[in-house]
Amino acid sequence: MDRDGDLDLILLNYVVSPKASGPRQRVYENVNGVYVRRNDSGLEDANVERAILTDLNGDGWMDVVAFPFLRIYIATSPFTFADRTYHWLRDIPNRRSIGSSVWAAAELDVNGDGRWDLYLARQWQPDVLLVNHGNSRFVAAPPPAGKHRGHSDVTVGDFNNDGATDVFLSYAAEPVAAGGAVARPDVLLTGDGDGGFTASTDHGANQVSPAAGDSVQAFDYDRDGRLDLLIGAGDEVAGRGPLGSWSLFANTSPLPDDGGGHWLLVDVGRSPNRRAAPSNALVTVTAASADGTGSTRSIVRRVGGAGGSGITDDLRVVHFGLGDRDAIEELTVEWSDGSTATWTDVPVDARFVVTAV
Repeated sequence: MDRDGDLDLILLNYVVSPKASGPRQRVYENVNGVYVRRNDSGLEDANVERAILTDLNGDGWMDVVAFPFLRIYIATSPFTFADRTYHWLRDIPNRRSIGSSVWAAAELDVNGDGRWDLYLARQWQPDVLLVNHGNSRFVAAPPPAGKHRGHSDVTVGDFNNDGATDVFLSYAAEPVAAGGAVARPDVLLTGDGDGGFTASTDHGANQVSPAAGDSVQAFDYDRDGRLDLLIGAGDEVAGRGPLGSWSLFANTSPLPDDGGGHWLLVDVGRSPNRRAAPSNALVTVTAASADGTGSTRSIVRRVGGAGGSGITDDLRVVHFGLGDRDAIEELTVEWSDGSTATWTDVPVDARFVVTAV
């Protein structure tokens, strides 16, 4: 939170014990490895339970997007946040309604303009896609999942390696009696790179379980260049429904040799001076065709999770789908303390280690 490279803490509580001292929400500064509470962050009385971090205004400081009652806190200085929810949603007529029942959120760049947009999964309400205009306000796009709703978690990535960001939505079925299995029609939204999506449920990553199910995360578990899916079916509220299981679904989409898109995995560790942790580092890949035909494109990804609900994630291997681009012109990593490093001799269809983890 102060861009010195070490990791600070934000702890969010939906309710606290009457005997607890201090504010409801807690912010801690890392001071030489000792965490010191900061009581003037602006988050102390926030009526929220979950959050993701992103940089909405592009100033290099991490902002907080909190929910289930959507609040947008913009970083104004180290360890200080201002509630700018109204400012960012001012052009959305139904801003009060879309800010309710947000169960999970993810940052993504739906149209490749370099700005961070937001996907909001809203349980039994229609999902919301907020498109970032000018790093200063959101515009609501049409409901990207169409008639599909009931999503309790969202994860993002390029599942078909075409260079556009896709979205995968976990479906939260109503709790049923033990032994009564229900199919969970999780939804894959395939992005076109211009902000549009095509919804499908025949992707093969559907879990059958008597439990409600509410977790999903995309990551390349076997490092073959294709994003896989880990889906959890257990209800997070103990006693509300039957216990569930975890399922790992392998991505079998074509690889380049079989007509699929090219890819790159970037393994990010600490900064070269070993000061900055990899979390929230920005990785920018500029890809082109080796023969000079086709377009050149820069794609930005952040080191961290690929969305989030009530889960913890820290994905230090960042995945890029490149489509028909088979050459890397430049790869740049910017760590949280502002230090950067650039590489030009980077292979495609491979894992590239930029610094030791």
